[in-house]
Amino acid sequence: MRTLTFTLILVMLLSGVALAKDVYVKGYAKQNGTYMESSHRTGPNTTRNDNYSTRGNVNSYTGQSGTKIPDPDGVGNNPYVDINKRQLPGYEN
Repeated sequence: MRTLTFTLILVMLLSGVALAKDVYVKGYAKQNGTYMESSHRTGPNTTRNDNYSTRGNVNSYTGQSGTKIPDPDGVGNNPYVDINKRQLPGYEN
C-alpha cells in the first residue's frame, strides 16, 4: 500500500512539473477590435533560451522554428545586456 501511495504521489508531482512548462493563453479582443487567437506559450522563467521563438527550438503546437537570438549566458533578464544591440557570431539581427 505504501508503494502504491508513493507511486501515485510521484506521478502527480512529475505531471505537474511537465504541465508547468507550457501556458495556455485564451483568445481575446484587442481595443482596436482585432481578435487574438488562443495559443500556447512557454511558462515564465529567467531565460529566453527555452521559448518557442528562440532559434534552435520548435513550437510543438504549430511546428514553427524559432527565429530570435538565444541568450549566450542563459539569463534573459540581465539588466546590463541590451539584447537588441548584441551580435552573436553566426547570427544576424
